[in-house]
Amino acid sequence: MSAGKQSESFPGRTFYHGSGVHWTLFIPWFLLALAVAAILAVGMFQLFRLGHYYVVIVPILAALLVALMIKLAVGKGHCRSPWVGGAAGVLAGLVLYLGYFYFGMIYQLGPETATHPELLPYYLRARMMTDVIRDAAAPSHDEESPREHSGNSWFNWGTLAFEAIAVLAFTTLAGVQRSRKAYCPTCQQWMVREVTHFDPTQSAELLEVFRTGSARSLAALCAKPVHVTVPNTTLAVEFCPSAQDGRARDCAVYASMKNVTQGSGTPTTDPFDSAKGKVVLRSLQLNPDELAALGARFKVFETIAGRAAVAALRPAESAAETSEAKPGTFAEIKPIEPEYAGKVLTRRTALLGNALVFAGLLLIFAGIGLAAWGGSIAFPDKHSPQDVPPARKAAGIAVLTLGLVCFAGTAIFFFINPSYFGNRYVLKRMRLEFSRRPKCLVDPNDPEARFVEIVPKLNWGKLMLESASDAGFLKLDRRRREILFEGDKQRWRIPAETITHCAVEVHVEGQGTHAATKVYFVVLRARQPGQFWEAPIRERTGTGKLRSGRRKKAAFQLFETIESLRGDHAGRALLQA
Repeated sequence: MSAGKQSESFPGRTFYHGSGVHWTLFIPWFLLALAVAAILAVGMFQLFRLGHYYVVIVPILAALLVALMIKLAVGKGHCRSPWVGGAAGVLAGLVLYLGYFYFGMIYQLGPETATHPELLPYYLRARMMTDVIRDAAAPSHDEESPREHSGNSWFNWGTLAFEAIAVLAFTTLAGVQRSRKAYCPTCQQWMVREVTHFDPTQSAELLEVFRTGSARSLAALCAKPVHVTVPNTTLAVEFCPSAQDGRARDCAVYASMKNVTQGSGTPTTDPFDSAKGKVVLRSLQLNPDELAALGARFKVFETIAGRAAVAALRPAESAAETSEAKPGTFAEIKPIEPEYAGKVLTRRTALLGNALVFAGLLLIFAGIGLAAWGGSIAFPDKHSPQDVPPARKAAGIAVLTLGLVCFAGTAIFFFINPSYFGNRYVLKRMRLEFSRRPKCLVDPNDPEARFVEIVPKLNWGKLMLESASDAGFLKLDRRRREILFEGDKQRWRIPAETITHCAVEVHVEGQGTHAATKVYFVVLRARQPGQFWEAPIRERTGTGKLRSGRRKKAAFQLFETIESLRGDHAGRALLQA
């Protein structure tokens, strides 16, 4: 929806309009981006000269690097103008692609042509008349034979046009998209984005709520469970980072809506822009009542709007739910004492766990490299001497075997459980930290305790260092008919009669790709005084593709045990793929 149509459809409402550039910061970063583009242009010509310039592939890879530099320049330079960001991308793309030919002209025609850029069109025409594209897998020509035959000029011009358009598209879109991000001029910071998901049938109702500004109707919609499957209606909010720290409450907050028809397919840092669908609302400024209404989905708004305002708009529990429970019976969800809370799931732990995964990836590439090296030693190609000494051949075969074993072993490990060492480290740290607490609802060494993590639905499929909001030990006490949880950040005591919902849900990570992996959660909801509470639980045992059956079995075992505590054997398991 265009800005003009939005203003007409939402009379009296304000929308975000970005403009302005911090030139003293933007220019140095932009010059750095141009320098990187020029260096890559030299590298592209060197690949051409050595016969390793792969058509389309090389320029696109170089364009991606330049696009990253343009994004960095726009972000660091506080560029809020899409026109400036796009122009910067165009200029950088031209420096990259035309620079590839410009440096070739200097090399082939002499350094004196460096001050005569008007010769570049003639050089381009000569290149298009003489360049020959050949199959990289075909036998190489004799380097001593002259290459006097001409190439297909029409094909060469077509290839040039395609490469130029692709390069400019990557670099220009990078500048435009980055500059369109919401910006807080008061705090001079880029805003951060969080998303939540609604049932797609609620899209029209949500739009009408924002059109009329009915905070109570919005609060009623937000009180409903999060809808994480596709299709859905995704609501994204953008707010100043200072609001998270409680340093500012008067900064503007903006909301956008998208009717998502297909997910991004891979984990991403921005599930709103990467998801496929139609944007129906873009950057609507929210009023204070709407912030309070959204407090049920976005905890940061409790800081901005105030907890009293959020609680005042929260719908009362339904009469049906109230009649099911004993008067005054609620689940006890309490934070861990500050001196003991958050000692395990820290940024350092997340970085270390991810470093272990990346170390495994490096082993895969190291195995490929060793195998290639050993193969080249033991079995040289036709241009190398064939009489390889037995000792050298044996050493080459040994290196080749070692590389293949390293590659195969690490690849199999990744398919089974890539996060094994990271999870073992977290488990060890957790047992150590919990042993220092004066009291624990669950003994970490209890054989009946399950090592689990809590992953909010908002984090399903997101690319994060640590997607879990909490982790710890879960125990189902059949004698007392209650669920006990001792976590890094929270402690639960949930009587069976306070459970309002229990179901198994499945999320497919990397849906639509060969790496698609099913992850199963037991979604638990319990009665809390005056608020909605939900916890998607899964055993923290790894996310390997080949462990899908193990994860499914563990999830259903947990689900059936919880249902047996409730005495409701007609419970249901919702498989939402």
